Amino acid sequence: MRKIEVKAIHLGQKIKIKDFLDKYKYRLSSKEPHILSYPKNKHIAMYRYGVVVFWNFNENDVNEYLGQIAPFIVEPLQQENSEITELKLGSKNVQIEEGTIYLPDSTIDNIRLVSEILSRSTILEYFENQVEGILSEFGEVIERFSRTGRTNQSARSLLKKVGVAMRIQHLTVSQMALLDRPDITWDDPELSEFYNELTEEYEIDDRYSILSEKLKILFHDVEFIVNYLEGRRSMFLEVIIILLIMVEVGLFIFQLGWLE
Repeated sequence: MRKIEVKAIHLGQKIKIKDFLDKYKYRLSSKEPHILSYPKNKHIAMYRYGVVVFWNFNENDVNEYLGQIAPFIVEPLQQENSEITELKLGSKNVQIEEGTIYLPDSTIDNIRLVSEILSRSTILEYFENQVEGILSEFGEVIERFSRTGRTNQSARSLLKKVGVAMRIQHLTVSQMALLDRPDITWDDPELSEFYNELTEEYEIDDRYSILSEKLKILFHDVEFIVNYLEGRRSMFLEVIIILLIMVEVGLFIFQLGWLE
């Protein structure tokens, strides 16, 4: 039974796959996703939401390929996020045991499904970390509100946090919309069952549900802070108006005294 390592790497917010392929003229064995195939069970699957999956490549080959694709990454991550799994080829049936995936052979459909799930798991982890981080920051702000009724952070600092949170929300919703069931599973019961097993193994649905709930909490936190900033701005404007009225009244009284 042959052992193969599969590694998914999240490189950035987007990959300009068409531009990359136009430059290097690679031949594709699949377009959904884009898969490049090489001898000796080597494959590369690319996803427009910034993930590349390597099948049976050593570290040097991976680094060489990443060097080629780097100019086509939109908003590269400061720290790449990756996930590795082990496959064994030559089994009688498709099965998953103790984190290892067993396959009779590496057909293009099996490659597509395994790559799909690994890429989703990788990008889910990225968004899980991003949302958890901003929720922690908002938690500190709201904790201070609960203790003192106010915050020591400036409006600019709070607006920056709100901007980061809204961007994370937008990216998460737009990219997680890509997690639809692959078309190849609809008409093939075996592929459908394999897809379900992979989804369960990597807890894709459960993790996405938890992420969705955290996004709802994040939305409420953003709404609270925006309302607070609007209230603080309104209070500031009211104070300015009162001061202007007082100045105007003072000038009026001064003028009356001058006339007398």
